Amino acid sequence: MTVKNVYLLPGVPEIFRHKFEMVRELFRAGPIFSRAVFSRESEAVIAATLDAVVAEFPGVAIGSYPRLGVAEYQVKITVDGRDAAWWNAPPRAW
Repeated sequence: MTVKNVYLLPGVPEIFRHKFEMVRELFRAGPIFSRAVFSRESEAVIAATLDAVVAEFPGVAIGSYPRLGVAEYQVKITVDGRDAAWWNAPPRAW
């Protein structure tokens, strides 16, 4: 069963192998590189900056996850992408 980009595969190993063979080529893309940074500022304060980063770097996915009532940080920001060169020498936005 598929819903958008999510695949539900059976748990029985023999059936899983058979079903996975049908979709295996869809998973041949390179690795995904990921980092998380934490902000003590609220999401409202950093939203414009996050929007600018998204616009400047379309090859990466930016996630913003507010955490209310916690002193350590207010927002967890994730950055995911497939370009190894970008991760090895990140642009000035990092």
